[in-house]
Amino acid sequence: MRASIPKSAIVPIFDPVITHLIEKLNDGNLRLREIAKKGLQVLAEANNVGPAAVGLHALKALPEKQKTAWRPIAARLQLLRDLVSDFGVGSSSGLYVEALLNFPKSVSAFSNSNVEVRDAAKELVVAIQRVAGTAAVESILSLLRPIQLNDYKAAFSASEEAAEADKKQRQAGNGDHRTAKQLQHPPHNPGGKVPTTAAKVDPANHQMNSQQEDFNDQEGGDPPQDFTSCMFCGFHDPQWTENDLDVHYWKDCPLLISCPSCAQIVEIAGLPEHLLDECDAKDSYVSCNVTGLAIRSAEFADWQQDPKCCPAPHNCMYCPLCLSSVEDSDEAWLQHLNSACPRNMRTNGS
Repeated sequence: MRASIPKSAIVPIFDPVITHLIEKLNDGNLRLREIAKKGLQVLAEANNVGPAAVGLHALKALPEKQKTAWRPIAARLQLLRDLVSDFGVGSSSGLYVEALLNFPKSVSAFSNSNVEVRDAAKELVVAIQRVAGTAAVESILSLLRPIQLNDYKAAFSASEEAAEADKKQRQAGNGDHRTAKQLQHPPHNPGGKVPTTAAKVDPANHQMNSQQEDFNDQEGGDPPQDFTSCMFCGFHDPQWTENDLDVHYWKDCPLLISCPSCAQIVEIAGLPEHLLDECDAKDSYVSCNVTGLAIRSAEFADWQQDPKCCPAPHNCMYCPLCLSSVEDSDEAWLQHLNSACPRNMRTNGS
């Protein structure tokens, strides 16, 4: 008879993994954020880990350097929202309303200057209200300004209407009793048409997703390495070797840059995070909680008075090279850095 390992013994093993994945939710690279989000979802769904373990890490106090940055706050609020939506609140999930509401209060999310943070806080409260009722979130509603309060009440009504519509749709269904998750993620059909997204480069190992799917149908062995495509900009050259791909990263890829402080090759979209967290000169930079950019400490006082020091538009980030606002998506960054950024030396040579 195989001995079972208690949950209390397994969860501590995954503590550093959960911590690292939550850190990656703050990454400037959208692909990495999506991978981290998926990893946390898998752990929350696992019987031996569960939503309480993931939620406990999301509710921990932010490190001092992250308290003035908007993305770490928004990322945690969005994670908590997803946990509440998927698993509910109370003893069944291990997610409790008081703790869930104390986190956005502790980081002043409801009055944050960044719209992403305020929206994420509202979405968390709406998710809680949907499963626990309005009385459960009254302590938050009393803190809101009148305009905010009206906005929240409208969101509650919209959420309730959506829930009622979902209920009616299920009742009037055509007999398909698959779960919502099964309907959203149908099983892979090797004989069917390959989705267009399957041809995108896998950011984890330089391989094309379509090639990886072919390999998964084979038995044993390691997947063949493909060095003919750039996982960042998507450029493809069938003649490339591993060395050619490295050279492309080093001097040609329009989405990469040599860090101005340490010369490490990093993604341009993630340059602020690199300068603040990884760069050898990170002590020379501070985070601007208004723009999300990394600013030299000696220049920060002047920067705060600069007209350019203002929040980015909704769902956008500032390009750290030219300070233009860019929609936070792979396609938008590729278009901007490939043809629109006037300060990208790899595309315009200036």
